[in-house]
Amino acid sequence: MKAASTIKALVEACLRKHASPKKQSGPSDERYLNRLLVPKLGSRLAVTITSADIAGIHRAYGADHPCAGIEEFPEHKRKVYVTSEQMPALARAIETETNDHARHALWLLLLIGVRKQELRRTQWNDVDWNQRTLSIGRTKNGEPLLAPLSIAAIDRLKMIPRIEGNPYIICGKFPGQPLKDLRSAWLRVGTAAALQHVRIHDLRRTVGSWLVQGGASLHLVRAVLNHKDPKTTAGYAYFQMENRQAVLDRHGERLREIAARPSTRPRGSHRRNIARQVANNGRSVRRFTRRELYNLVWSKPISKLAATYGVSDAGLAKACRRANIPVPRR
Repeated sequence: MKAASTIKALVEACLRKHASPKKQSGPSDERYLNRLLVPKLGSRLAVTITSADIAGIHRAYGADHPCAGIEEFPEHKRKVYVTSEQMPALARAIETETNDHARHALWLLLLIGVRKQELRRTQWNDVDWNQRTLSIGRTKNGEPLLAPLSIAAIDRLKMIPRIEGNPYIICGKFPGQPLKDLRSAWLRVGTAAALQHVRIHDLRRTVGSWLVQGGASLHLVRAVLNHKDPKTTAGYAYFQMENRQAVLDRHGERLREIAARPSTRPRGSHRRNIARQVANNGRSVRRFTRRELYNLVWSKPISKLAATYGVSDAGLAKACRRANIPVPRR
């Protein structure tokens, strides 16, 4: 891009080469840039724009913002999913849903783990029945996805009625169009299953949590759910409840077993036996505390003390060094 380009020309190039072909938010980027930036600075050369010019735009659109200056509440990652105890009630509620395509869509969300908008856009020609895969175009993270299909997912797909002239798997009421939204169907199902606190996106979280609880690695779960950021998948470690309980069970049993062992320390003694001597002539092992050994080596020459206990003076000096006991000079 030439240095003499105007802001308007830069915006057009950015939208044409980057935002439109590479970003799902390309249309909204175009609206914002053409509404907020181009009218004010579009005719100016890019090299003349200063930070003060951009700050002026921010002030113009943010000075009277009703939320300006309000401290935001801390956000916590959502950890809601459908448990094994809740699943039977949910399954019965899904089966009572009167909209056939919405009912099948909810089952597919639980079986495949894709996002609801990704499922809405899929067509019958995206299904590879032999390889058991579902080809999904550009996803939320910008990457295409080839989603694997389980036998249960294949069986569910075979149950979905095809509508002539409509290429979509999850059809809506308008000819040739997919189902617009699943919110109303999920509201009915969630109410019937007493799961009003569960959102439809929590079905995707349910797939990930059940996979983790079933022993799947986080690396594999990341591939199944098509997470671009490993930190997103790392959050699923929270759902390894059974693994965490098993680890703590083993820790608790080991702790109780060790705590129940009889103490080997003499009763009433809190001194540490840090120096010991074994006679080479068959006599029994002698143990000394640091204070006892200190008093001995400073009470008589080491050579005589070593002879008394049947060890070499070098060995006795070495024991003193290990116990950090200073010895008299020879």
